[in-house]
Amino acid sequence: MGSPGLRPDQARSLGKMIEEWTGIIAGEGRLELLDDHMRPLLETFECEDYRELIEMARSSAAQVRDAIVDAITTNETSWFRDAGLFDELRRRILPELLALRGGAGAGLDIWSAACSTGQEPYTIAMVVHEIARLGEVPGLRPESVRILATDISSEVLAVAEAGRFDQVALGRGLSADLRARYFHEDGRLHRVDPKLRRMIRFLRLNLTEAGPGASRMDLILLRNVLIYFSEERRRAVLEAAHRTLRAGGVLLLGGAETAGCASDLFEAVYAPGAMYYRKRPGTD
Repeated sequence: MGSPGLRPDQARSLGKMIEEWTGIIAGEGRLELLDDHMRPLLETFECEDYRELIEMARSSAAQVRDAIVDAITTNETSWFRDAGLFDELRRRILPELLALRGGAGAGLDIWSAACSTGQEPYTIAMVVHEIARLGEVPGLRPESVRILATDISSEVLAVAEAGRFDQVALGRGLSADLRARYFHEDGRLHRVDPKLRRMIRFLRLNLTEAGPGASRMDLILLRNVLIYFSEERRRAVLEAAHRTLRAGGVLLLGGAETAGCASDLFEAVYAPGAMYYRKRPGTD
């Protein structure tokens, strides 16, 4: 006989803990989803029911807490997700940031927040290498571009850091040409080229608790994250992103997200097929 289902009061308790830990809104309104995501943990931690799992989580058992976070976070991702945005990154954003930082040979710092299994930071690295290979932006050197890739889930970070993907993962948005150029067969998997991997540093980080530090980044990708937060939490995360950006820095959000609650900090930039945000002058 299976374990009892998740009750509404238990969903509220779990949801409150998850929001405190991650900022993600979850609770009674997502009872079925929570039950689907949490049920495997009952067996993992040998709990008879959800009451026991909740008690273990409340007792500050780090292993249980980490497992709950891994289970609830959404890891929907693909290569070149929102292609228009990456076209604009190549055509305008990176060249302008390079010029702002001093031109040829200048270093650029990029933060891929909530990087999931790594498709986003590796996509950025491919864009930089393609620009350099084709000579589209004189002076943009891959070795001078540093990418910080973070996520709250240790499980997806392990996949990202390993840089090995199966056929299904590679088929989601990656052209045959780029696949041949930047991936190498490794048994039944495909391993990312070392020149991409060298550009990226992976780090576990909770967006609601910490950031890379003030005035550290030229470009931040904070995509498809804010939709899971409350309005108050969105504002706090956007304020942290603002502090992290250097003057003139750029913020990229997901297609269903805006920085409207922080319009005093960011100005919207509209381009064909894309919209992004620039740090407002004089707001340091």
